[in-house]
Amino acid sequence: MHLFERMILLGGENHFLKKTKLVDSKLTLDLKSDFDYYHYACTKSYCSLSTALDKARMSIKLIDFKYIAIIDGEKYPAHSYVELFIENSIIRIQSIYDRVLIFVNKLLELGISNESINHNILVTNENVIKYGFDKKLKVLNKKFGEHRLTRNTIIHHDCFSNEDLNILSSIHFSNEIGIFSSIGSVVSESELNTLTTEYLDECRTMHHDYLAEIEKKLNELLDAACFIFADKKIKHEKNTT
Repeated sequence: MHLFERMILLGGENHFLKKTKLVDSKLTLDLKSDFDYYHYACTKSYCSLSTALDKARMSIKLIDFKYIAIIDGEKYPAHSYVELFIENSIIRIQSIYDRVLIFVNKLLELGISNESINHNILVTNENVIKYGFDKKLKVLNKKFGEHRLTRNTIIHHDCFSNEDLNILSSIHFSNEIGIFSSIGSVVSESELNTLTTEYLDECRTMHHDYLAEIEKKLNELLDAACFIFADKKIKHEKNTT
């Protein structure tokens, strides 16, 4: 658990979550001070970021042949699941940066709507530059940029593709057609399972290492966020006294 997470989620006796009430069968937060609203905004945006990270980690774990073996034989062919799990991981990882931008917006109280936020707007914002977050965002954006084109291709134009996957998918497809037409498989099932397992293991390792690099840069941003949040808290408290 990062220190920032402890600061906003655990808090002290006056933590806004302790003011939760059940009114007309709906949970309601009794937010009174400006800091309560600021704290809540930071918490929501951080939880969204944290959830995106968790989903990215989960999607990487799914890049494993044992999961495909469980669902293989249903409506869709095995190679479709291979592509699905890899594409899902790429999209999940890339979605993290949008949450980072929203988090920084709430942390620094920039007042920009979520729909209007983008990288260029934030890195040129005076308050973002003042706190040195422009440099941290540029570093993160560069790291995400390594696979952004792949993500955009998946969503807007085509599917994920590289030569190894094309070959593997072709073998799977040929085997499925051969078996269906009683001609026989091109490659034995055990050999194909081994090839698929090795390919997915390599992909999983690559995605895991890539996300680890992102998390390292993100933790540096969160280190700075601790000081910002503490400073904002002090200033809010001074304004109420």
